[in-house]
Amino acid sequence: MSLQEKVSRILNDGVANSPFAGAVYSAVDRDGHIIVEEAAGLRALGCEDKMTMHTIFPIFSTTKTITCIAWSNAGSSPSTRRSKKIVPEFAQIRVLQGDGTLKPAQNKITLRMLLAHTLGHAYGPTNDNLRKHLHIQGSIVPEFSGKRKDLLDAPLIYEPGTSWEYGVGLDWAGEVISRVSGLTLGQYFEENIYQPLGVRCIYLYIFAALVNVHRRYSVKA
Repeated sequence: MSLQEKVSRILNDGVANSPFAGAVYSAVDRDGHIIVEEAAGLRALGCEDKMTMHTIFPIFSTTKTITCIAWSNAGSSPSTRRSKKIVPEFAQIRVLQGDGTLKPAQNKITLRMLLAHTLGHAYGPTNDNLRKHLHIQGSIVPEFSGKRKDLLDAPLIYEPGTSWEYGVGLDWAGEVISRVSGLTLGQYFEENIYQPLGVRCIYLYIFAALVNVHRRYSVKA
C-alpha cells in the first residue's frame, strides 16, 4: 500500500468514525515539495459538498498574526506611536468596575498594548464580567453585532497595561494601520502582504463556501 493510500484510508476511516464532517492532510518536505496530500468527508455537517484540497477554511484569529506582520511595516514609523493623535477615541475609553459602573481609564494607552493583549479589552463570550454587563445593558455581544463601532467601543475590563486578556486590541491595531496608510485593512493586506507573497484565495470576510464551524467554545447562559 502506498503512502497516499495509507493516508487516504486513515482520513476516511477517521471521518467515518468521528463527529467531524471532513478533514484534510498535507505533508511537505523542507524544499517545499508536496509528499502527500488528501481530503476526506464533507465541507460541513448537513452539506453535500465534498472536502477537497481547494476547500477554503476560516482562519479566524490567525488574522491577528497577519495584522502584526502589517504592523511591522506600517506601524514602524514614530508618528504611529502617538496613539491619541491616531486614535482619539482612546481619550473617551472607559473601564468596567466590579459594581457594574464605568469609569474613565486612568492609564495612558500605548500602541504596544494593542499588540500584547494588555489594552484591557476582552471578548464578550469568554469574560463573565463583560458578558453580565452587556446582558444588564440589554446589549448584544459586540463581536456578534456585525458593527465595527460596537466592537471597538466596548468597555475595558481592567486598566490599560495592568493585566493580560485575550481581546480586541489587535482589531484596534488594524484600525491604526488603516488610518496611517489611508487604506482599508483588507487593501493593506492585499497590496503589502498577499500580492508580494503570491497568496491567493484569502479574504477578511466570511462567505458561504467556507468550511463551517461545528463548535468553537461553550458560552454560559
